[in-house]
Amino acid sequence: MEITAIKTSEWDLFLLLAEREGWRIPRQEVALYQGPMADSAFALRVGDEPRGFVTVMRHEKSGWIGNLLVDPECRGRGYGSLLFEHAVDALRELLYRGDHGVWGESRSNLLEPLSSKGKIFAFGNTVALLQQVAGVQVIGPWVSENLCPRENRQLLMALISAAEPQWELVADVLEASPVQQLLGAAGFERQGRCDLMALDPQADLNLSPLVSFASLGSMG
Repeated sequence: MEITAIKTSEWDLFLLLAEREGWRIPRQEVALYQGPMADSAFALRVGDEPRGFVTVMRHEKSGWIGNLLVDPECRGRGYGSLLFEHAVDALRELLYRGDHGVWGESRSNLLEPLSSKGKIFAFGNTVALLQQVAGVQVIGPWVSENLCPRENRQLLMALISAAEPQWELVADVLEASPVQQLLGAAGFERQGRCDLMALDPQADLNLSPLVSFASLGSMG
């Protein structure tokens, strides 16, 4: 079993499966995935036979997953989950780039273990990680390049919908962040305060796009 780029000969099956689902996929979309975005369309094969497909649209700091298709005769075998996980891995790098833009350095040693057990959400230039451990869920890092109210509202609603309802949901938000009002309207309540201190901070540190930290257990 393998997941790699869709081969030219497999696109007819892709379109056939999409048609059976009632999806109309424009030829121009297929042309994009056959040409400049060929590294963003994947097929799962068992032996040499394609059994499912998924496409990813990757932007600079956001992206989405679409066209997740599994042959009806092969459903119930976990193929869809494997394709989805592969697509999420392709998008995970978006979170890393957004975080790098804030701190001016790679924090993959932190983000890789966190994101592997969490869920990544992105709308436009806004991206966030939902960390989930027993009893508590943390929204962070949450980065919004232009602090667009619509993007952050969409993102927050998606995060709340995906969260476990019986677990606490928290965000370690910058005090000056305009997203605080959005959180308050959604029912979040301020529980404490922490001071961020730095010794000889790097010149390229840019906290303005940061909404929420990738906090672990040190919640205020």
